Amino acid sequence: MNILGAKREGGNLIIAAPISDIMKFLLKFKPGEYEIVKSSKKRSNEANNYMWSLAEEIAKATGTIKEDVYRHAVRQVGSFYSMEIDKSELDQFKIDWASHDGKNKIAWFVDVIDYADNGRVLVFAYKGSSVYNTKEFSRLVDFIVSEAKDLDIETLTPAELE
Repeated sequence: MNILGAKREGGNLIIAAPISDIMKFLLKFKPGEYEIVKSSKKRSNEANNYMWSLAEEIAKATGTIKEDVYRHAVRQVGSFYSMEIDKSELDQFKIDWASHDGKNKIAWFVDVIDYADNGRVLVFAYKGSSVYNTKEFSRLVDFIVSEAKDLDIETLTPAELE
């Protein structure tokens, strides 16, 4: 449901939305099933393209591939889950994590951090930037820009160069 507005009137919350949307919602409503959260800005395709073009330039300068540059940046500043899993399940977990939505993702990878005596391993399961919010993605881009500057690679966007 797309909420167009809301206001407080006395002890009531008045929500502005198409009546058909509200009726569908109310008919299916179960207490505790929904959570209202502020929507966040989506990152732009321009920022994504900029990040990948810099990764490509870094790869050329260092003799690697842009995907490795990207994964390195994700390891340094990206988002991850820290968890313990059974060592016997590690290989399958890596496969499942990398293809969690049916597609093989570049930065959905798992690093083993430590082995425990009880047959378990501590892992960091990294999330790809496709699910980053704007703040997380900006941090990733800033890191890649810093890496590019360290290699004397031009970091101005095409628009800035013009």
